[in-house]
Amino acid sequence: MRFLFLSLRGLWLLSWLCLGAMVSRAEDIDLYSGTSSNAGKPNVLFVLDNAANFDSAADNCTYSDGSSPSLNGKAGGIEQCALYNVVNSLSVNSDNTGVVNIGLMAYNATNIRDINNANCGGSVGGCLMVPLMEMTSANKSKFLTWVKSWKLTGGAGDG
Repeated sequence: MRFLFLSLRGLWLLSWLCLGAMVSRAEDIDLYSGTSSNAGKPNVLFVLDNAANFDSAADNCTYSDGSSPSLNGKAGGIEQCALYNVVNSLSVNSDNTGVVNIGLMAYNATNIRDINNANCGGSVGGCLMVPLMEMTSANKSKFLTWVKSWKLTGGAGDG
């Protein structure tokens, strides 16, 4: 009788462990299929490689609005186009809240300016040029204007 009791208790425990594991299981696609109403917005931090090859020759490109980047014909211009076009394609909710938070980091070799036109803290090392910010209409517009202002010396802004 004791053996039967231990076997049933073990079977019960095993079934609860298996059911618990199935409930907590998630797939990678859960990251892309939307968020529940009580979850926070996704955070996306772009890390831009603006080191030596940023000035190398490259094909021309155009922004989604038809204009050309300030660094057109350079590798930096290709990165400018890509970033601008991706952020420009992001939707904004009907209540003007963003669907994502975006930030940008880069290498600070040329005293680059951040999105608020402040020096990014010297001339070496990494720089958080755009802290994570919600992509509302106003922030999206500010971000896109800043991307369009990039230059090779001094980065963006007044340099």
